Amino acid sequence: MFNSLGVLLITTMMSFPFPGKSWKVIRVGLYNNTPVEQVVFTPVRGSYEIIGDGNWKGQLNEGDLLYVSYSDTAITIMQKGNPWERLDSIRLVTNREEHRFLLRPVGRNLDVRVYPGNCLFGPGAGGLLMVNEVPESYYLAGVLLAEGGAAAPKEYYKAQAILARTFLAAHLHRHTDEGFLVCDETHCQAYHGVDIPDEMIMQAIRQTRHIIVTDRQGHPIIPAYHSNSGGETATAEKVWLKKIPWLITRNDPWSKKGPHYCWKREILMKEWITWLEQQGLNENIPASRLSDIHAHRTYTYRAGNLNIPMQKIRDDWHLPSAFFSVRVKGNMVILDGRGYGHGLGLSQEGAMEMARKGYSYKKIIRFYYPGTLVKKVKNK
Repeated sequence: MFNSLGVLLITTMMSFPFPGKSWKVIRVGLYNNTPVEQVVFTPVRGSYEIIGDGNWKGQLNEGDLLYVSYSDTAITIMQKGNPWERLDSIRLVTNREEHRFLLRPVGRNLDVRVYPGNCLFGPGAGGLLMVNEVPESYYLAGVLLAEGGAAAPKEYYKAQAILARTFLAAHLHRHTDEGFLVCDETHCQAYHGVDIPDEMIMQAIRQTRHIIVTDRQGHPIIPAYHSNSGGETATAEKVWLKKIPWLITRNDPWSKKGPHYCWKREILMKEWITWLEQQGLNENIPASRLSDIHAHRTYTYRAGNLNIPMQKIRDDWHLPSAFFSVRVKGNMVILDGRGYGHGLGLSQEGAMEMARKGYSYKKIIRFYYPGTLVKKVKNK
């Protein structure tokens, strides 16, 4: 639904009014996968102006609570128990870079998060539409924290910053018709806000400013990445059923020291057989024929008359990856797995290990995305 907040977002200037600075703004849809009907907004550093339907409504200072609720395709705000008028859109804005606000969803088991920049509210599909209007550098810092955590090597942060920026260049308008540009889920890039960003992360972002990864024709690549490859990256031709030259299978020794390099899942034999029958198994087979052991990635599991995609097994059994062997031990079926995630592109734990060994961000990117270019592009 392209509502009044969506119009407001698209027509808002692309810079923040921070004194003496101009910032490229990213508009991020928050809590995008879960309908939220009420949220508490609290300034935790600095003050925020309340703009309702384009008109000034008041000011919130540090510690003030503002309840924002969704009701019948409109929103209501309430402070100190006093409900205000129903509105089509609300903007809570600041003019200071260091100011922060907290969002606490009510009645949902969701994280409380702290964000920089502005916050915008409007009616969404079954709940509040919440948007963080944030300078690009702080958005990237939030992505790096959510994707790679704190205390990683600097060259890794540089590589991850470039990939996050590349994703923006390629997918910046993915959610435009919903009233924002990107969402905060892994469908786009994980973003959980950022309070006081790590200085090493901010340096990595500044030192790679305007740098993205492109193909030979100069187009931003699809910068797929995951936690750990299990020692061997996957190919897009098998995972996405689409041939992408830089997303190919290759040996990845750097991921073998990562905490998510291997895993194991034990399943009762009768549960495994029941699941196979649900998939269409139509014959009695000996336990020995349930085993499917291999040293490299494969994309189907064979059992009797079945050839089941490994990704299907991963989804149904909630496994860390689709890279595993199947063996039988007594009345148990054991899945010996490797890696975490889809296995395409950069392995974050592998990239961290490369950085620890002294590899530069350029060499890290070129290892995981062979045949691509790392280049500075104006206005990216």
